[in-house]
Amino acid sequence: MEKAREILSDLDLFAGLNRDELELLEREARICSFQEHDKLAGADRPLEAVYVVLKGHVRVAICNDKEEEITLHYHGPGDMFGLAGLFAVSPMPFHFIAAESGEALLLPLRTVKQLLYKYPANLWAASRALAERLYQVYREFSNESSYGAKGVDQYPIRLKVGDIMSGDVATCRSETTAAEAAGIMGKRNIGSLVVLDGNGELVGIVTDKDLVTRIMATGLDPCVTTVGSLFTAGPITISHEAFYYEALLLMMNHRVSHLPVVDRTGLVGILTMKDLLDAKSHHALALTERIEHSDQIGDLCSLADRVEQLVDRMQSEGIRPSEICRIMADYDDRITRKIIRLVEKELAEEGFGPPPVPYCWVTMGSGGRKEQPRRTDQDNALIYRDPAADQKEAAERYFARLAEKTNDALHRFGFPYCPGGVMAKNPVWRKTISGWREEVADWIREPDGQGVRNLTIFLDFRPVYGTFELAHELRIRILYLTQNVPMFLHQLVLDDVQSPVHLGWFDRGEIEIKTRLSVHFINALRILSLKHGLPQVNSLERLRALTEHGVFTPEESSVYEEAYEELMRYRVGGIRKIDIGSLKKQERARLKRVFHITKDLQNLLIHSFRAEGLAL
Repeated sequence: MEKAREILSDLDLFAGLNRDELELLEREARICSFQEHDKLAGADRPLEAVYVVLKGHVRVAICNDKEEEITLHYHGPGDMFGLAGLFAVSPMPFHFIAAESGEALLLPLRTVKQLLYKYPANLWAASRALAERLYQVYREFSNESSYGAKGVDQYPIRLKVGDIMSGDVATCRSETTAAEAAGIMGKRNIGSLVVLDGNGELVGIVTDKDLVTRIMATGLDPCVTTVGSLFTAGPITISHEAFYYEALLLMMNHRVSHLPVVDRTGLVGILTMKDLLDAKSHHALALTERIEHSDQIGDLCSLADRVEQLVDRMQSEGIRPSEICRIMADYDDRITRKIIRLVEKELAEEGFGPPPVPYCWVTMGSGGRKEQPRRTDQDNALIYRDPAADQKEAAERYFARLAEKTNDALHRFGFPYCPGGVMAKNPVWRKTISGWREEVADWIREPDGQGVRNLTIFLDFRPVYGTFELAHELRIRILYLTQNVPMFLHQLVLDDVQSPVHLGWFDRGEIEIKTRLSVHFINALRILSLKHGLPQVNSLERLRALTEHGVFTPEESSVYEEAYEELMRYRVGGIRKIDIGSLKKQERARLKRVFHITKDLQNLLIHSFRAEGLAL
């Protein structure tokens, strides 16, 4: 299989394998397609292959004691997963679930093992890759959880087990009957009992699940059967000094939901998954779970204020403005995806059926750049695959209805309609992929005032839901055109410098941050990125890519990043205008520095294009 050969040749994991060995892998490899929500492997499906994602995304998730899924990490095109199967001796606690439709290359685990165990260097590379992947997952889980993006926010992560455990431990003896144990649990509304021996020493734990699966399922008499024949001996314990995240990882890795807590003297408490969930019940993980499990748009909209409150909480905890923006973009994306799924369900119930062709919902403007910490006007569009001739009208009806219902639901949630109509329910912003290719080509080749404004908004698009390939295909087309039609970038520069950054504004009392500073800062990074063919959308990512590309020195990049964070600080704080006279001396000095830096960046843009003969 030629495609498999090409992929295998690019993987460092198989470097050094001889021709026969690579051909063996190639023969046994297969490409599989998956749909959104398909479970590829997991705790109830042993790892039997190493996977290389070709298209789409796969999420790594665990289940809590309520059997609810919590996403830890995402794998995208080019990522490999399943390496743990090379070393694992027990089932993995993770599930690998398709986040969207796509394809993966499957390499049978037995064959990979057979080959790698012949090559110590390759086996070492596999173990190192796995260690780095685990480190990345744990780091993301810790960092992003402390920021509230995909799990627990900063406060619970700082907690120790002793702060959240229950010190009132319910116990029993080995001779306690199952019926008596169930009675204790029911009376105290708990899910486990710690089993003690005659000296009061911890010897095991029995859970309500043990009682159900080992008594009810086997037909044993609970009035006769004792806990001694049911409990788990030598249970996993945790120190009262351990941190929240350590307890969470311990439960995840061992698939348990109850941990006896000990100190040097012995048993001091019990910690459950519920305790961990309660510790953040008013925090980001609970909110994330409520978003994911809302089954009505009205239920989802009831969470709007709680989402908005996250910004203030993160500000008070000193999280970097760029991180707050990224986190809130993640929430906005979750909300949008959930709304679209609910709308798809409604359309199916109305008789429209499933989407007639693949499509992609994109967000644009500040939302596309992940620089929108608070709810503002919608900027979104829809791209769908060209349908067959006899399906064109049906496809347009379906996507018109989907876009209208989605925009309306977003409005209900608190994202106002765009006054300029930059929304997917407007046919101008809802097209087939071929329609979009033609539209952006017209905007770029013959830029007029409206075309420049439209493309300035559209250039910062980012896929949120559906077939991301459509958005990536369009991005490649735009980068190609902007590289081959240089006058378009010149027009963008001219549009920006019509309102040059004047340091004199600083002495005029009141300043509008967005129009006087932020717009020019963002425009410069966007234009320079397009000029160098860089696909990044977020301004900070553009800055870093330009630095790697040699446009900025690391020192210059550090200065620009500092200014960017300052601009985002005003945005996060909801500050649109600033009265210079009301600023403290230090704040005034910081803002003046941002003016100078933004002016320097605009000058750099001007000089960069003057060197190409642009008259400015």
